[in-house]
Amino acid sequence: MNGLAAAFGSLVSGWIADRHGRYIAFFGSGLIQAGVAILLLKAPRSPFMFGLGILLYATSQGGNYGAFSALVFHVAGSRAVATKYAILTSLGYVPISYMTTFDGFAHDRWGTAGMLLSEASLGVAFTALALFALWRVRRINRAPRLSHS
Repeated sequence: MNGLAAAFGSLVSGWIADRHGRYIAFFGSGLIQAGVAILLLKAPRSPFMFGLGILLYATSQGGNYGAFSALVFHVAGSRAVATKYAILTSLGYVPISYMTTFDGFAHDRWGTAGMLLSEASLGVAFTALALFALWRVRRINRAPRLSHS
């Protein structure tokens, strides 16, 4: 079921990326996954809610992967795409590794609720930081250039 849920999330985020833009799909999927973590934090601790929560999380994670792939293809352009895609995707696995480590640390330190809250908080914080960086880069690129003639 998790694989089907992730595939569904990936399809939805790909559709959103095509119709509304890759950045919207990418940052939106991250915020949705943070929202799922908050839902899991607030939900009653029961076997049914655990199963539902895992499926929602798998769906949002699939959405993240689909949106990330769409963004990487967009950024890779049209020359040496396979090489650029491989490099960018391998770099994209780094945050997965450190979040897995961080989640383990947060769970050991603050329990399940603390882990979910810290994961959601980091998701929102890094989305805000990345959007700010993207805004700055676009603003700098639009600034008029002074010629030194």
